[in-house]
Amino acid sequence: MVYLKISGSYFYKSLADWRIMLIFVADPDGDALSFRWWQQNGIGQTKAEISNATSSSVKVEIPATFMNDEIHIICEVHDQSKYALPAYRRIIIKATGQF
Repeated sequence: MVYLKISGSYFYKSLADWRIMLIFVADPDGDALSFRWWQQNGIGQTKAEISNATSSSVKVEIPATFMNDEIHIICEVHDQSKYALPAYRRIIIKATGQF
């Protein structure tokens, strides 16, 4: 079992510097953790680029044309035990107008 808490600002005035960081990740058994961040397909038209998608902190690059759309980023964490239970968190990025 993995416990997750995500940090980040809720409102941005610019697309230039979107960073998402896990501020609390723990496994009660002390098992090693593996990370996978990905964009969910089928939601919105905008494609984001995720840097360091296998670490606990990622940078999400969003095109300047992102407007009136949304992007769903999924954080998936697995522990390395015999009976690994994954944890998932969804981050929804919405653009409702121009910056």
